[in-house]
This record gives sequence, C-alpha cells and structure tokens, in this order.
Amino acid sequence: MRLTIMTLILLLVSAVPALAGVAAGDRAYANGDYQTAFREWEPAARHGDSDAQYGLALLYHYGLGVRQDYRRAALWYERAVDQGHIPQNINFAIKTLVARNFLDANDIAYELAPSEATLTAADVAEQARQYTVLIECYD
Repeated sequence: MRLTIMTLILLLVSAVPALAGVAAGDRAYANGDYQTAFREWEPAARHGDSDAQYGLALLYHYGLGVRQDYRRAALWYERAVDQGHIPQNINFAIKTLVARNFLDANDIAYELAPSEATLTAADVAEQARQYTVLIECYD
C-alpha cells in the first residue's frame, strides 16, 4: 500500500510541470511566439496531453515556428482526436471563410447570425461537441 501511495504522489508531482508547459505554450502561441509554443507543448504532447498534441498539429500544419510538415500534423491531429479532442470544430470556428466557401461550393444553405459574445476556441469546441460528426475523405 505504501508503494502505491508513493507512486501516486510521484505521478501527481510529475504532472504539474507538464500542465504548466501547456499553459505557457498557449500563452506563447497567442502572442505569436511559435517556437516557444513548440518547446512548451512538445514534452506534454509526447506524454499524451491532447491540447498540446493539437497545438503541435497546428504548428506543423501551418508551418508556424517549425518547418511545415503535413505528415507530422496529421500524426498529432490523430493522437489528439483519439483522446476526444475535436480540432475540426476549432478549425471551422477560426476559419469561417473556409466553411462558407465549402458550403457555397456545394450549394448548401446556411444562415449567418450576429455574434454578441467572444468565445475562446475551447468554448466553441465545447458548444459544437453536440453537433460533431467525423467525416473522412478518401481518394
């Protein structure tokens, strides 16, 4: 029993720096310091943090602070999605023009509504969770 309690304490203590790294990465990303975001997110992503994994996917996808690499982006997107992260919603929320162009090109009707609130990406993801479906495209 004593070993189990010590193991739990060690796990909890070792998780604190990873959580701090994710928050520091978020701040760096928001400030446009993508190399720092990468340095903060990378260890947490390797240890299974889905927010950090999604952050790395964005960096690789758009070549922010790293060389653009779609394969690595896909790998990190997949890892984040496997843990329940919903990056597709966030991408559509951030890039509304992409969504509108897709809908227009496919003659899909939609309505625009004024937004009175500023939402974070996490807020949008949480609200959109109920409308989320996985769509996979194959050649």
